[in-house]
Amino acid sequence: MRMPEEPWSYGLFIPHDPRAVGVVRATIRHILRAARLDCIVDTAELLVSELVTNAYRNTTTDAYVSMDWEPAPSDFRVTVWDSGDGMPQPTARSRTGPTAP
Repeated sequence: MRMPEEPWSYGLFIPHDPRAVGVVRATIRHILRAARLDCIVDTAELLVSELVTNAYRNTTTDAYVSMDWEPAPSDFRVTVWDSGDGMPQPTARSRTGPTAP
């Protein structure tokens, strides 16, 4: 299977809506399969869904997902950011893990 030879980039604005995670997962899956990058679909889909979920849980604003492919060296990059005005704050749930006092 040949990798894409030209660089490409896609961007997706996503609303602050819990359904956005599924939309982003489906979008990245379709984009990577169309680009013949099936070998990274599962990993990329899992990682982007985690990032989008974090953006949804930690802000009340919309977010943006950027997907970029550079053929040399073979590099796929996903970036997720929101327009919230601060750093995420730990929740009670995150403080109850194995390292909690």
